[in-house]
Amino acid sequence: MEIADRVHAGELTYAQGERLSMFLDLERLGLAQRYYPRSVYTARKREARKLGYAMSDEGAESLTVRLAELLRPYLEAVGAGGAAVCRL
Repeated sequence: MEIADRVHAGELTYAQGERLSMFLDLERLGLAQRYYPRSVYTARKREARKLGYAMSDEGAESLTVRLAELLRPYLEAVGAGGAAVCRL
């Protein structure tokens, strides 16, 4: 919502807000480099950085999360709670 706030405050034009929002969404999805021609991608990235929205560096190490391990205690608690409710 920060981009909308900055547009409303007059810090960004509507066009800047729309370009920035689209670019950041495509970056988050990993699609920006395929979506834009190289020159436009470079310009969008430069504009985002100038406006205070820096992207993570390319080639950065990815984060691996073992979701099943993180959710196991929750699933066990929910399963135990569900069993108790069924016995009532």
